[in-house]
Amino acid sequence: MIVKSSLFAGLALTIVALTWPLRLFDGNVAACKDTTSTTRVEACSRAINATGWHYDNLAWAYANRGDAHRLKGEADLAIADYDQAIQLEPHRSINHHNRGLAYQAKGDLDRAIADYSEAISRWNLRKNSSKGDYLSHRADAYKQKGDLALAMTDYNAAIRLSSHDSDLYYNRGLLFKAMNETDRAITDFTRAIAEFDPAEHPLTDKREYFSERGEAYKAKGEAKLALADFAQVSSIDASLARTVKARPRLASVITR
Repeated sequence: MIVKSSLFAGLALTIVALTWPLRLFDGNVAACKDTTSTTRVEACSRAINATGWHYDNLAWAYANRGDAHRLKGEADLAIADYDQAIQLEPHRSINHHNRGLAYQAKGDLDRAIADYSEAISRWNLRKNSSKGDYLSHRADAYKQKGDLALAMTDYNAAIRLSSHDSDLYYNRGLLFKAMNETDRAITDFTRAIAEFDPAEHPLTDKREYFSERGEAYKAKGEAKLALADFAQVSSIDASLARTVKARPRLASVITR
């Protein structure tokens, strides 16, 4: 009986020793992943400093602290944390993608594109992975670099994967606009308006869809259609300065 009791006591102490870091980590999980938390960085740091963790939990903590730094505009600190997360768990595509976002925020487009490409190549079906987003953000980076053909290829691929995402049509419309293909830009802005989902996007996005289509109509000389779109913009946000100035100019064209 004494031997059995000692064995059970030893087992109990072992379980306590193994689960103590887990309780410490769990106590910081909510704040570490909460994008609205003002103490997110600190909570993730406490999780990182907890001992006895498997690499995937530690990678999770570094990645979340990286997200927190990135959302605060601290790109270098974010990249350092993503480096750690990727070293611990190199196959997790979203960490490559988010490091790409941090590089893009710094204006380092080549490294951003390299990370987006790595994310695309490592993409899987986990909930936190969206190949359409990866392609869209790489397209944005290509567009910033002036590689419009590569940007178009990525936007097209993203739309094939997410055919009801209004932002993808809007962004491709902006690319068509940059390429002076006004009719195709209008087609994409129209599709963006049709696909707009208030559950997925803020109303300010729809305002921009109408505003850009209005500008495209104005560039074509179709004043009445432009005026109708600017009226939609005004109904969403009457404070939009560009709309307030554009309406009188268009009205004068119509009555001429």
